Amino acid sequence: MSASSSTEYPILEATDSISVNSQTEYQPANQQVTPLASSSVKYNPVNGGKFTKKSDFISFQIRPQRNTYIDGSKTVLNLKFKALPDVGSSTTAMGIYSTRCGVQSVISQLVVTNSGNTLEFVNGYNRAYAIVSNMYASSEQFASAPSVRDITGDFSSEVHGRVTGVKMSPATDAVPPTGTTKIECKEYECSVPISLSALFGGSSKKCIPIGKLNEPIDIKLYLTSNVNNVYMSKTGPNAIANYDMDESDYQITDVSLECHQVRFTDSVDDIVSAASGGKSLTWDCDQLSSCFNNINPTLQQDQILLSNTQFNNVKSIMNGTYYSQQVGNTCTYASLQPGLYLYNASVDGQYLMARDVGTNNPTSLHNSDALFAANLLSITRNACDLWESGNQLSNGTIDGGRHQPYDEANKYFPITGPSQAPSCTAGNFNGVDNQAMDADYLYTGLSTLLSKDMSRELKGRDFKGKQVVMHLRRNNAITDTTPQIYHSLLHVGCKMILEDGMLRREC
Repeated sequence: MSASSSTEYPILEATDSISVNSQTEYQPANQQVTPLASSSVKYNPVNGGKFTKKSDFISFQIRPQRNTYIDGSKTVLNLKFKALPDVGSSTTAMGIYSTRCGVQSVISQLVVTNSGNTLEFVNGYNRAYAIVSNMYASSEQFASAPSVRDITGDFSSEVHGRVTGVKMSPATDAVPPTGTTKIECKEYECSVPISLSALFGGSSKKCIPIGKLNEPIDIKLYLTSNVNNVYMSKTGPNAIANYDMDESDYQITDVSLECHQVRFTDSVDDIVSAASGGKSLTWDCDQLSSCFNNINPTLQQDQILLSNTQFNNVKSIMNGTYYSQQVGNTCTYASLQPGLYLYNASVDGQYLMARDVGTNNPTSLHNSDALFAANLLSITRNACDLWESGNQLSNGTIDGGRHQPYDEANKYFPITGPSQAPSCTAGNFNGVDNQAMDADYLYTGLSTLLSKDMSRELKGRDFKGKQVVMHLRRNNAITDTTPQIYHSLLHVGCKMILEDGMLRREC
């Protein structure tokens, strides 16, 4: 049925015209925002300008600034460092070398607080850095980063070798002149990232809205009182020469914390606040927590109860050791686990891994190498969230600290396993004259993720209120019962929450 052509439609009455201002600018919800200013700002310490081993810490304060954010991933610590070794009564010519951890070896603890809330607490910072930097940084990457200046160098006898220390004393080893006991060392100007910080390091994922805080952020870098953590001594390739640890010192001056700030106008900041959810903000971050235990290296089976594990999202556990008796010629960041061939962890008596990591053949320790390396690779993805560089897997020198009996004249151990006590002094390792030692470093890793699906959020295990134990099996013939320190490093997932002008942490 067709409509009639004579159908009439009503005539609409005319309406007043509405004019549009040509100055009107359309702003979509997902528009890009342009900052008013973007610059680097240097914060000076609030507790002095010169620091030594007797100083407790270096303290910085970042005060609230209107409409301002800090990009923590670009934070750099600037300072001048000078070693002040004292040979005491020694008459042996010696050289002074920085450790492979560089300036970061000076930091014993990192604490960040806001409004009384602890945001970061990295205990055993230099020891934690020794483990993480072995796995996730190489000398090649640092060499290509012109913004990083450290007291480290390359180990020339290895291809793509690990980062090592540099010689800070004169090129030729010598005894101080008669009447003096001090060795004159060079002063170094350093600029390094705070590598293990989740707020002011390379692993920072979000900008910190300091414009929305009521109180300043306090950053404290606690300094080590043990100078052997910072530099070591030797003479020749690997001969022992010991300085006086009590009288020796180091000096840090011209310190500043360089932060990258981004500032917006009021209108743009309102848009950012509206898009981010208003007054309450939440974001994820990754932090580290250390557990230290005394262990007996002679035990063939060992169960190590871990402390400081009360976290609800633990993604991995990394383990290393160091020698408990430290002197000036100790390679303090060496990690020797003589005869280790199996390891696992349990939570409330339930093993994390269905089978132990390694092979059950104690008379052929090298058979465990592949599985040890595979488990280190399994935690590479999530642990790289903590680091500002790529990764490098290395278990130390070619001899391998776990297998070698610490006697360079006898590199092949008997069926009973290594027999030399892991004292970690310079004479136990192959070295090069006038170069720092690259000591053996064996570290182990264990993933504690609930799921390995990398396309999803990496959720770790809940250790709160639970008993966490590391289980070790060794095969060695060591008789010296001098304890080692077993260092377990937990990679913890946390949440930062900004609410009512206060920043707090949940983990």
